[in-house]
This record gives sequence, C-alpha cells and structure tokens, in this order.
Amino acid sequence: MGLCKCPKRKVTNLFCFEHRVNVCESCLVANHESCVVQTYLSWLTDSDYDPNCLLCSEPFPSKENVRLKCFHVFHWACLNGRFAQLPNTTAPAGYKCPSCLDVIFPANNQTSPVVDLLREKLQTVNWARNGLGLPTLPELDSNSVFTNNYKPRAEPIPVRNPPLESPVGNHRSNRGSFSVNMEDQNGAPHGDPFEVNTFTDRSKLLEIRSITLAILRLNS
Repeated sequence: MGLCKCPKRKVTNLFCFEHRVNVCESCLVANHESCVVQTYLSWLTDSDYDPNCLLCSEPFPSKENVRLKCFHVFHWACLNGRFAQLPNTTAPAGYKCPSCLDVIFPANNQTSPVVDLLREKLQTVNWARNGLGLPTLPELDSNSVFTNNYKPRAEPIPVRNPPLESPVGNHRSNRGSFSVNMEDQNGAPHGDPFEVNTFTDRSKLLEIRSITLAILRLNS
C-alpha cells in the first residue's frame, strides 16, 4: 500500500512500473494511460516489464490503448481484432485477457475510473455489446473497418506419431509400409508378401504375426 502523489492523495496498492510511483485509479486514467501498472506486491515480486503490446510487440504510445479491469493494457485495435474473430456464439466468459485470462467484461454493479472507461470503450463494438448484455447496433458492423496489425498466431502443426517398427519382416521406409514375408521352416518364401499399413497399431501387428506363425505350423 502507498499514497498516490496526485492531488487526491488516495491510499492505493497500484504501482506504475515505468515511473516507479504509487498511483490511484483516477491518476492512472488521467496520467498513466499507456503505462504498465499492477499491484505494488507484483512489483516487489518481479520488477521486469515489457513496455510493448503483448499482441503486436509494438510500443503502447504508438496506438490507442485500452486497459482491462485486471489493469493489463493493450492496443485497442489489437484487442478488438482478436476478439472480433471469435464466433458470435462465444459466451462472455470466453473473452479473456490475453495476459492473465481474466474475463474482460466487468460486472453490472462494478464501477471505478478504469472500469467506467473500459465499459465506454467496449460499447463501441458489437462483440463486446453482446458480452455486456446490450443490444447490437447494425451501424457498428457497417463502420467496423479499422487498421489492425494484429495477426492471430497459426495453429500448431499436429505432431504425427512416428512409424511403428515392424515386429516381423523388413521395413521399407520408401513406401511407408511393412513388407511381411511368410516363410516355411527352411526359410523359403511361402506365398506372396502382404502389406501392413504403418499406422496399424502394434497389437494388430502382433496378432498378424501370431496368425502367420500358426499358418506356417499347419502347413509344415
């Protein structure tokens, strides 16, 4: 806890990482709109901070910013672009701060300088009006063209399981399959080879091997 140095002289637990001073919410909205601000305890735990938007890695002062109720700040164009891409059926709980995963929508009875400013900003876009329980406005959709440098990260490429090693026969990697030869007791080929797909699970391969050995015993 500390005392804000603004004229209101309020006791606060918020701390500006950049200016290294205690700030109240009124002072935060008026004079620290693009600063990294969290609790003083957070500062004591880890004083490192990134003065850039988490979504585009550009400095905060370069664009219009918005501060969420968790006090994390982002470029408005980046945050708007991120959430505008979510399906219209997304529940309010699905809109979360990219940094701490706190739901971005304030409760109806929640009020403070930061929350009031956030609610005012959210009311200008339809995806947020849905989350706030407000009716959507068609004119907002028609005027929703904005410059946005935020690009969603590509989905990670699924890692495919490596091919299983063949328990019998020879592995032919150039064809992506196993060649299993049935041989008699003297090692001479017995019948045509058959192919086993590389994605067949190991239990099926073992079952095939057992059947093959049983056939060889019957024919011997």
